[in-house]
Amino acid sequence: MGSAEEELKPGLAASLGIQWFFLKGKKWEPFDYDANDLLEEAHVAGENEVPFGNGTFPAMLAQRIQRNTEVGKEREILRGSWFFQTSD
Repeated sequence: MGSAEEELKPGLAASLGIQWFFLKGKKWEPFDYDANDLLEEAHVAGENEVPFGNGTFPAMLAQRIQRNTEVGKEREILRGSWFFQTSD
């Protein structure tokens, strides 16, 4: 594992202006850099499902949802291709 500074660096997708979000309550929250890159790589490759949490929380890109398969809940996801900046 790298230093804390390295871990906070944006991934490739974010550096290109792409950020994936999930809906938490009434607020859109950004996926972390690693998840953001996985989602964008799958999107570019035309894949639909991105496994998270050992397959417990798959993201379905075509449907723009992420499922919790243990409890059956879903949340919306969104691909943003506009300027995105984390707050300091």
